[in-house]
Amino acid sequence: MNRARALIIGLAVPALLAGTALAVTPAIGSQGATSAVGAWEMTFVHQPFQGPNGPVDPPPFPSLVALNRGGTLTESVSTLPGFAITTLGANDASGGIGAWKQKGSTITFTFKKFLTKDGILVGWQVITGTGTVSKSGVKQTATATFHKPDGTQVGPVLTVDATGTRMTP
Repeated sequence: MNRARALIIGLAVPALLAGTALAVTPAIGSQGATSAVGAWEMTFVHQPFQGPNGPVDPPPFPSLVALNRGGTLTESVSTLPGFAITTLGANDASGGIGAWKQKGSTITFTFKKFLTKDGILVGWQVITGTGTVSKSGVKQTATATFHKPDGTQVGPVLTVDATGTRMTP
């Protein structure tokens, strides 16, 4: 192996290892707060609400959320929102796509998911909220609204609380 190649390899390996360490270590954000960037395992709890056939108290459900550098958000939920089924007749939902930002330990976010029945759009859901992030996890409160394809909001504004832990390799 020639000297130039050995020098390149000698410099590249430590740089790759440092980059890997940075990628799996929670970053320190503005004002010394833990950065929310990363993948999160969340547990969502809907507060009880009045459905079309009486009171509804949905069970907690898990979700995965990725908060990406640059402020984009992706979400994948384990279950279809019950309100989407009873009010819009949905039997499937897309993953959520949205945006987020962080100031200190506070995060704000909004995302949207499409609701379909047998592949046909029946509406969408918008989730907007705030939360706090720390080394031990994230806690948030959000509101969820449902809309028909023409944009008309249907039903009440639902409140959803959530807690989450950072996913690590």
